[in-house]
Amino acid sequence: MPSTQPSKPKRDQFVIANVADIARAEVVMSFAQRIAKALDKGLIALHIVDPALDGPSAEEAEQAMSRASLPYMVLKGATRQVVTDLPTLLGAVIVVTAVDPKAPRRSPLNPATMLVGFAECKVAYLVVQQPLGVENTLRHVSLSVDHRRESKEKLLWASYMARFNHSEVEVCYRDYRDEGLRQRWRNNMVFLKKMFTSLGIGFSMCELSGRGARIDLDVVAQARPDMIISLATDPRERDVADLIVGTQERQLVVNPQGVPVLLLNPRDDLYVLCD
Repeated sequence: MPSTQPSKPKRDQFVIANVADIARAEVVMSFAQRIAKALDKGLIALHIVDPALDGPSAEEAEQAMSRASLPYMVLKGATRQVVTDLPTLLGAVIVVTAVDPKAPRRSPLNPATMLVGFAECKVAYLVVQQPLGVENTLRHVSLSVDHRRESKEKLLWASYMARFNHSEVEVCYRDYRDEGLRQRWRNNMVFLKKMFTSLGIGFSMCELSGRGARIDLDVVAQARPDMIISLATDPRERDVADLIVGTQERQLVVNPQGVPVLLLNPRDDLYVLCD
């Protein structure tokens, strides 16, 4: 149910600050405000009252959110459905949400619970663990390129950060012994270079050590970026390791370095941010 709220800015696209825990609103708001300013988009604070999760009632959430000095919404319903509807419901272009590695399962801050709620999110979602501080300017953005088919949307978001936030983009990779895999990686790099050249964007390269399959975990550990752009695991491609220790994104969003993770769900269509 929509709340009574101040008039929204006269813009058709918005950064959504998903205030899952109102007491820790600063965590998501600090990043959401930075992203909204960089992209020149409106900003809406959102609290979802999910009957299946622990949290305040709709009335309590309304009272708490009404103290915000910006447009807000309090919506009641299953998190997964609300999040899925955000592009049409609120004109969302990106959602900022938080996790806490120690949060119990019924908390919306629990990493596994959050990922289930965002499993069908149609826009990028930035997952953060702590407020944006002076030590993190989001100026150093990393992403991995391997032998697999790369998502164009992943590269698009790297270009957005470079163009609108003046971020330095770092492309991380591993050397392949197998010539077939190496050639497929080269093909992906050709596409990336053409795209970035056409946009007038430069980037640096970082070769990763190790041979592990979960490359983005090594990107965070070795490159130490201000933010990493990553693809969520396609449900059709999950393996035994995903079932035992969790998907790469589940481990990634709670990385001990506290690096924010911009996640993109696999999708057949391509979402293009208007600018």
